[in-house]
Amino acid sequence: MPHPDAGLGTGGGNGGDTGGDTGGGPGTPGGACTATHRTVNSWSGGLQGEVSVRDDGTRALDGRTVGMTLAPGRSVRSLWNGLHSGTTGAVTVRNTARNGTVEPGSTATFGFTATGGSSTAPHTLTCHSP
Repeated sequence: MPHPDAGLGTGGGNGGDTGGDTGGGPGTPGGACTATHRTVNSWSGGLQGEVSVRDDGTRALDGRTVGMTLAPGRSVRSLWNGLHSGTTGAVTVRNTARNGTVEPGSTATFGFTATGGSSTAPHTLTCHSP
């Protein structure tokens, strides 16, 4: 579901473009998680992104942290289904209390809007689970 702020700004935009990187990191013992970014919508001066975190392991993830690097000039304006630290450059997002568990083969997502003139999607995604 698009965020209420999605599409605000001048110039409109076309959604559904794919962008960003995937990344992985240590997950639960016997498993790993990967994070994938998708640009949901973009407009002059901003974008709406979605990051999917997949449990590639054999045991449920009990919490996770995603790292992503925003392009210079980009800043997180809002974020949902996660808790973030940092708004520019290297941003870290962890799960909320209500969406901490991800079963093997399943995904959880968080979304965000970012402002700034760069058209580059977040990159260098990493995923870690305690």
